[in-house]
Amino acid sequence: MYAFNRKKIMFTTNRENFDVVLEDSPKAVRVFFLSIIQHFEQDPTTIVHYTLTNRGDLRLAVSPPTKSSKTRIRNFATLYWQSRNRVLLARMDLTPGELAVLDFESSTAPTSAAEPLLSEIRLSEQECGTVSRKAIAALAQAKRKMVGTF
Repeated sequence: MYAFNRKKIMFTTNRENFDVVLEDSPKAVRVFFLSIIQHFEQDPTTIVHYTLTNRGDLRLAVSPPTKSSKTRIRNFATLYWQSRNRVLLARMDLTPGELAVLDFESSTAPTSAAEPLLSEIRLSEQECGTVSRKAIAALAQAKRKMVGTF
């Protein structure tokens, strides 16, 4: 049994936990996440998975090709809703400069030197309602970049 948002919830998978955490988020944020999940779940080369990090996050990853010496999946993006700050935080494997070209001028480098992903974007509830196509394009570009490193 885990306690989140002063609720006691029981979950059996990280996806169920993610869904419970999103229940209290604004509708635009839930729709944003749903559009990202639906898009990448249709792509057989993307691994959509969830962790308990940050109370529950969405991660998008790729597997190395069979001919590669690398064996672990690699995340090209991590996304989660920060309920206290009322922003969606997305980290991805693009630099802030690469994201600026994709019309995300507010992206920054992560504050933690240990963070393996190269940029952070913070989206307000209002932005979540208007940028899902643009975000999918940026995430797809981050995936292409990561696949190119294998």
